[in-house]
Amino acid sequence: MQIESNTAGEEPGAKDPVWRLIEKVGAWWIQAFSPALFLAFFFGCCWLPLRDAGRALSLGSALVLQMYIHELGHLFVFRQNGIRSRIWWLFPLGAAAAPVDRAEKRKSEALPWNDVAWLLQAGIMANVACMLAGSLLRSASTGWPAGFGGDLLTAGGVLAISNLIPLGKLDGGLLFHVIFSSLQEKDDVRVARGLAAILILAVLAAVVSIAWLGLGELIVAFFVRSGWFAVFALIAAGIWHRQGMDDPAHAGSAQAMTRRQALVHILYYIALLYISLRLCLGPLGLNF
Repeated sequence: MQIESNTAGEEPGAKDPVWRLIEKVGAWWIQAFSPALFLAFFFGCCWLPLRDAGRALSLGSALVLQMYIHELGHLFVFRQNGIRSRIWWLFPLGAAAAPVDRAEKRKSEALPWNDVAWLLQAGIMANVACMLAGSLLRSASTGWPAGFGGDLLTAGGVLAISNLIPLGKLDGGLLFHVIFSSLQEKDDVRVARGLAAILILAVLAAVVSIAWLGLGELIVAFFVRSGWFAVFALIAAGIWHRQGMDDPAHAGSAQAMTRRQALVHILYYIALLYISLRLCLGPLGLNF
């Protein structure tokens, strides 16, 4: 997903790196061949550890499909806001939904930040929907369809969870940038502390639910849940980093979202985070 650096009230500056890349690889023939190049690249990366051409092709295809579906989510919101846009393949870095030209790009920069936040969450929502479809396919079928359903679940989990981490230019990082830019400084701190408290309480609930296990089972349970704990740690670090970076003056922008809108986006974010981790990594506690 491409979004300009001044989307959350920053001053226009240097040309966005995604746009520089689009200008280099935007030719029709490069765009036509890029999906096949991605499939070949993912096939090679999957075949090396698996040594199984069928599994490598299935997982590589799922990765390309989930990458495209992620950008379709962004594309849908762009077009709902009247911005002509398309999906650009940026081999080998990924793909990006972006306006078709500079005029449409300027229109996207003027979007209310509430719409920008939906734009950022839409790609993850699309991945999660595809993960749910993959989970159903895996449980309701056998053979190759079941395997492909599991691969859709894995590929979607990689994309959704990585984009939920609020760091850098990832969707999660940009989402909390527009949220914190819309809020007064005291509200920023409350949001950061509240999310940190939710993460801590979730970990404590998980620990309590497995505390009665024997030592060996307890060690295994902690190891199985290490993915949850690692993601939580990255999210906590990213949120505190983002909270400290925003300019309080941005809260007065005409594009800023209200506190209620920010709360809705935070709740959606928490729901997407839980569903993604639950589908991909299993339960955090014994029963949740």
